[in-house]
Amino acid sequence: MNKILYLPLDERPCNWTFPKELFSTDKLEIIAIPTTLKGYKKQGSDVNKVKQFIKDFAKEANGLVISLDMLIYGGLIPSRLHFETKETLIERLKVLEEIKSENPDLQIFGYATIMRCPTYNSSDEEHDYYQYYGRNIFDYGVYTHKQSLGIIDLEELKALRALNIPNEYLDDFSNRRIKNREVNLSIIDYVKKGIIDFLVIPQDDSGPYGFTAIDQEIIRKKVSSENLSDKIYLYPGADEVGSVLLARMTNQINGLKPKIYIKYPGPTCATITPLIEDRYLDITVRYQILASGGLIVSSVTECDAVLYVHASADIPLTSLIPTPPSRGVTVLINSVEAFEFLEYAHKVLKKPIVIADVAYDNGSNIEVFDKLSLKDMVFGIASYAGWNTSSNTIGSAVAIGMAYLNYGLTKHHLDILVTRYLEDIAFGGYVREIIWYEMLPNQPEYSYYDTKEHDGYMSELVKAEIIKFVESKMPALRNHYQIESLSLPWKRLYEIDLKAKYK
Repeated sequence: MNKILYLPLDERPCNWTFPKELFSTDKLEIIAIPTTLKGYKKQGSDVNKVKQFIKDFAKEANGLVISLDMLIYGGLIPSRLHFETKETLIERLKVLEEIKSENPDLQIFGYATIMRCPTYNSSDEEHDYYQYYGRNIFDYGVYTHKQSLGIIDLEELKALRALNIPNEYLDDFSNRRIKNREVNLSIIDYVKKGIIDFLVIPQDDSGPYGFTAIDQEIIRKKVSSENLSDKIYLYPGADEVGSVLLARMTNQINGLKPKIYIKYPGPTCATITPLIEDRYLDITVRYQILASGGLIVSSVTECDAVLYVHASADIPLTSLIPTPPSRGVTVLINSVEAFEFLEYAHKVLKKPIVIADVAYDNGSNIEVFDKLSLKDMVFGIASYAGWNTSSNTIGSAVAIGMAYLNYGLTKHHLDILVTRYLEDIAFGGYVREIIWYEMLPNQPEYSYYDTKEHDGYMSELVKAEIIKFVESKMPALRNHYQIESLSLPWKRLYEIDLKAKYK
């Protein structure tokens, strides 16, 4: 039996459990990090124990899919909060040399994020000072970047001079970014030496200007100068990369190079720039396919699967704020034509259909599900995803599709489909907003960022509202699912840990 050792980005279900559950079969064992090594949000995993776990199990594995943020910092959020020296951080990479020396045939696929710089004031996932100066720090990065490029205008220059950020906070944020960037540059050397076989450096929230864009430029220059662009990809994302790299390794083990045809509902959809990203949608779509071990083809007849990217034609939308549909998801796209095409590709050409629903970020509108219901395709497609950022959704959809192409239509696949419909559409698209804006104002003891417990009143409320929504709005799913458990992993309403089955 082939074995892949998997080290996740952090303890959230999208990183800790979903990738493993997606690709584990009786022919492929995913050796996962034990729950005893879980961190919790700002408290990272013990990096020394993580290192020992890798050393103990790498010798018996065919491949290693590794979050280097977990190896070096103990997780994603700890990478934004640490006070370690650059030398200490880089030293932690040496375990990769050790395990490669002991097992030269071990394939190592890694990923290391570019530290994010959120656009808003919140200390939920950042240092305490970000609660008060987060937006100012973001603006400082954008304005100084533009200033260095000679493209800052007078209003922006005036705004830059008016920013009031205590030096100790700006220095703390900036110095940590510099250290993390130096670590990422050192990781590139591990690719050059052949220790890491493939690397993704995703931008965890990004934009065309600012701190993350500056870091990306510096890292990209080194990748280019070392002629490693075929082994190191840089694109927006983070939480989907574990699944994508497991897809790549599974395809490699099984000798597959799936050919993917891309379909959009309108001519301009491919050229929008999604929220908190820095490039055209289609550029990221193609990177996600390539990173998962696939190829893009221009003809539906030659493809192994169709990837339908349900996107807005102009302005990106979000499910986190009550937002009426724009012309970009009503007038300027033709979803009728798109689903006629998908029905033909599925029922006549017998092509698996992969759907990345990115018209809204952080959750899905019900339109895609309604169209699938009309075409009697709800349980016939190869993949569906529509959660968090656009890139998170695309990578997840592609990874689920790759699992389908490797394993076919199974009961496990239907469990995954049902879970995505419940979590991405019912919860992410509607229930979260209903509880947040309609129910929480009358329950002051709870808040969006503080549900008090993982399992309890709020998790039961979420479950009840999901059931109610499915009963009312998703009749095609009504008698075909069972929720086994639902909890709130970070005691907030942003995400859920849902276990559901198809019946």
